[in-house]
Amino acid sequence: MLEMLFTTDAMRAAFGDVARVQGMLDFEAGLARAEAAVGVIPAAAALSIVQCCRADVDCPPLPRSPPERRPGGRHQGGVSRNT
Repeated sequence: MLEMLFTTDAMRAAFGDVARVQGMLDFEAGLARAEAAVGVIPAAAALSIVQCCRADVDCPPLPRSPPERRPGGRHQGGVSRNT
């Protein structure tokens, strides 16, 4: 969606799909560490979560087109209303 704004290889790498997903996974890993630190989840569970939070796996590309609209509806999100 934003790839047209990133015209250099460095910019595409910093803001591409893998970097975006890795940012989300970094958040999840940090959350797991914080929860383990205060006893919400076991430390072993946090370690497992952190070890899985890597975007370097072979995943299909993220979709590039907006979601399809329903006839008579504004959008397909969780709060769609047919009008």
